[in-house]
Order: sequence, then structure tokens, then C-alpha cells
Amino acid sequence: VVRSNEVHLNIQNTPMSYLFSRIESVIIYKDSYIPFFDEAKYKGNIDINLPWSDDIKNISIPALRNSLRKYGLDLVDEYKNLGMKVILNQKLKQ
Repeated sequence: VVRSNEVHLNIQNTPMSYLFSRIESVIIYKDSYIPFFDEAKYKGNIDINLPWSDDIKNISIPALRNSLRKYGLDLVDEYKNLGMKVILNQKLKQ
């Protein structure tokens, strides 16, 4: 059961991946250049109640972070070395 209203996102007996996708959408909206990774590695269903808004621009990352901490989770900035695939224009590579 997932209920969203103006104030909270209430997730009950729902996979953690759903919460991840909701937070990822906020992160992408706020700064599309920051990759977001799930390192909680939790595979089961969760019950969680977080401050939220139906208007993504009104979701506060600090408030979200504080709420996640109540559940033993956190949003942190970390620097990682990332391998990636890129597309090149072979004519410009010369």
C-alpha cells in the first residue's frame, strides 16, 4: 500500500526499490548530474513514512535526510571512481 499526500509519503509492505525510485526522481530533479546509488542493499519490503510533496520542487533534501535517519538510512555525498561507456565521434577523435 502506497499513499502520497501533500505532506507525507507513506509506504507500507512495499519493496525498498520503490523508495529508491522515488528518492532518485527527486535527486535527478534537483541535480541531474549527480548519480544516485542504492547502497543500503536491503531487499525486503519496508514500512516508512517520509515528508513529501506532490510537487517535486517542494521536497526538501535536508528534511528527507533527517526522516531517513529515523529508519537507520541516510543520504550522503560520496566521491566514487566510476567506469562508464561514452559515445565518441570517430572523426573528431583524430
